[in-house]
Amino acid sequence: MNPVTSSPDAALVSSLLTRIDAMERHWQPDPATVRDLETLIERLRSDDAVCTRLSALLHDSLANPHAHTVGMMRGLLLAVHAYRPASVESDRYSGAIEPGLTAQERQRVLDHIHAHLDTGMSVAELAAASGVAPAQFSRALKRTTGLSVRRWLLLQRVERVKHLLALGELKLDQIAIACGFSSQSHLNKAFVQLAGTTPRNWRLLRCGSARPRTPNRKN
Repeated sequence: MNPVTSSPDAALVSSLLTRIDAMERHWQPDPATVRDLETLIERLRSDDAVCTRLSALLHDSLANPHAHTVGMMRGLLLAVHAYRPASVESDRYSGAIEPGLTAQERQRVLDHIHAHLDTGMSVAELAAASGVAPAQFSRALKRTTGLSVRRWLLLQRVERVKHLLALGELKLDQIAIACGFSSQSHLNKAFVQLAGTTPRNWRLLRCGSARPRTPNRKN
C-alpha cells in the first residue's frame, strides 16, 4: 500500500485536523470522525516505516482516549500531513507542492480566533496573526485544512456555540453575540448548515433541555 501522498488522503487528513481543532480540549469524536480515523490508520499501514509507526500511534490514541488525546491526535495528524517519503520529497522542494501552514502558524491563528471570536475577523488579520503573508495565507490554510478561510472561521464559531450550549448558562441571542454572529437568525442558519440541526434541538439532544439552566438563588 502506498504512503499517504495522494490528494484524497491529504484531503482526509486536512478534514480530520479541522474537526479535531474545533474540539479544543475535549475528545468527543462523532461516528464519522472515528470512521475516518480508522480509514486513515488502515491506509497508513505500508512498507514505509514512518507511515507504519504513525498508523500504530494513531490506533493507540483512538483505542485508549485520555485527557491529552486531542493534543496527541493533532500532533500525529500534523506529522502525517507534513511527512513526505523520499520519492516525493524532491517535488516538495522544487516548488511543485505549495506548503501549508506549519503547526506553529496554525496554532497562532487558532489562538487569535478564540481570543476574538466575538468580533469580525478579516483574512488580513488572520494572516497577520499567523505571520504568513496575506497573499499566501488563504492558499496555505486551504492546503492545511481543506477549507476556505471563511468556512474554517465559521466552523470555529459554530464549535464555540456548541460549547456554550452545553454549558447551559446563556440564551441563544447571548451566544450569538459572544460567538461573533450578527443575530440569532444568522447563528441558526450557520449552525444548521454545519451541524445539521438547530441550536435549540442540539441543546435538547445534548443536555435534555432546550432552555439554559436557571442559576440557583440563595435565600
